[in-house]
Amino acid sequence: MIGDILGRATSLRTAAASLDMPVLMIRAGLHSPLSDEDAYRFLKLVPHATIATIAGAGHLVARDKPLELAQAIGDFLLQDAVRDRRIGLFLTHSGADTLCHPGGTLARHLHRTAETLRNWGASLALIDAGRLHAAYGTDGFLAALADGTAREKIVAVVGREAETIIDCYCRCDRDRSYPTWHTDTPMLIDRSTGAHEPLSPEMRLALIELTVANELDVIEHDPEIAARFGAPLLRLFARWRPFLGDGARAAISRSG
Repeated sequence: MIGDILGRATSLRTAAASLDMPVLMIRAGLHSPLSDEDAYRFLKLVPHATIATIAGAGHLVARDKPLELAQAIGDFLLQDAVRDRRIGLFLTHSGADTLCHPGGTLARHLHRTAETLRNWGASLALIDAGRLHAAYGTDGFLAALADGTAREKIVAVVGREAETIIDCYCRCDRDRSYPTWHTDTPMLIDRSTGAHEPLSPEMRLALIELTVANELDVIEHDPEIAARFGAPLLRLFARWRPFLGDGARAAISRSG
């Protein structure tokens, strides 16, 4: 088998040089068969690759240092380029770039919303939720990118915390939930079941910030929606002002 692999070295190098996705190479730190020179040659072929050396591990890294290996893989999967690639592939495969939305396509709207949240200093989970905030369809945009019963699929793309935000955002009955969010008893009222769920302080903040980022993008790119709903939205945002960060407050002021 080794001879067969080595006999294809030229084609393997060509294939490696053509890789355009994020790449992680794991090296053993103890008597590794992959020398520093080998790693350097690989980086010349794939300059965007990440190389992780697991100190104290021999050739069978997973056996020798399983926790360290898991940490290295986990760190790699959280890199911006890797997360963006994973989310982008999901959006492409789910057809988000073919769905019309104010400002172009749904995919472009989702990207702009996430970038707005990033500029406001939002958490990584909230930014990723912004990239997929319409995954299950929303009160304002019914087309879904995934079946609401397949939540683990979205968890695999953005993680558990971001998916929980997405799920709440998509289930929200806006007309009934929004008026409670500035009160002492903020509620999420499910648009399908009518169930009332108390919101934690953290979830209230996340949903308010995501809602503001989403709606500001919509009214910026659709004059008709802005004319009909812009003023009521700004009045709503004024009630939410104590829960918003400086970036969101400044954006609302510019829109007003």
